Amino acid sequence: MFSICKQIVQFNDDLYVVKRSIKESEKLDVDLLKVYFDADLVLKKDGIYYFTQKIETLEYEQVSST
Repeated sequence: MFSICKQIVQFNDDLYVVKRSIKESEKLDVDLLKVYFDADLVLKKDGIYYFTQKIETLEYEQVSST
């Protein structure tokens, strides 16, 4: 059996899955890595880049069965 652990972050009232986190370095090409990791948004905090993908919210309409 296995488990899947994902880190979820909230930014500007949206939720994102962290696909990868990398320590800041002068040699990083953040734009290239954003494409490589298929990230929607790159966040940076405390010297770490977080490559994230937005979790889309579902809109639904409740239908009564009467």
